Amino acid sequence: MVNQAGVLYQSNANTSRPSCKGKDRDCGRNRMAIKQSTDGGSWQPVADVWDGAAAYSQLVALGNHQLGLLFEAGALGGSPYDSIVWTTISTAGAAAQDP
Repeated sequence: MVNQAGVLYQSNANTSRPSCKGKDRDCGRNRMAIKQSTDGGSWQPVADVWDGAAAYSQLVALGNHQLGLLFEAGALGGSPYDSIVWTTISTAGAAAQDP
C-alpha cells in the first residue's frame, strides 16, 4: 500500500469481478489490480493490470500521478510464479472518481 497525494493505493491479486462469486478468494491467484481509497476504509478500482495468474506484488509511488508495480505473473490457469513483471499505472483523474 502506498500514499500518493493523500490517496491510498494497493495492489491486489484475487480481486473481485463479476465472474467471481463476490469474494476475492473465489478468483484464486488470478487477476492483478490496483485499488484506491480516499477515506482509508472503502476501496475503488483504478486499473486491471493482469488477467492471468498473479501473486506477490510491490507497489511504489513514482510521483506525477504514476505508480510502479512489480509482481509475479503467469498465464490464466497456470502458475503465478512463471515471470516477474514491471509496469506503470497512471492515476491521473483516479482520485476524482465517485465511489
